[in-house]
Amino acid sequence: MALPLQRSGKGYCFGYVFSAIFRLSHREGRTVSMETGCQNVPLCTTILKVAFPDEVVGPLYLFPTVYMVFQLLEAAMIIMLFWCYQRFKRKEKETYQAAATRVDLKESDV
Repeated sequence: MALPLQRSGKGYCFGYVFSAIFRLSHREGRTVSMETGCQNVPLCTTILKVAFPDEVVGPLYLFPTVYMVFQLLEAAMIIMLFWCYQRFKRKEKETYQAAATRVDLKESDV
């Protein structure tokens, strides 16, 4: 069970590192990371479908299915961690400042 977690984690890291090498923004890097990590399951099922006869493929679909479940769990965990990071970062960085109204502007002119 550790193998699917390692593979998708490596895919996410690989995508983020290469996006940093090509100097993409952090937002684009996260997108590339998620896409790189998630493209392994469709690739694996396509290879199984093309390379093996239909009689043999049935039991071979177990690995991509288990891999997909772990990948979805890991992606959900990464997304939740990112949301928590954004929430705590926003509280430290942003403070609410009321917009100036017409009354405030008239008082400052006087």
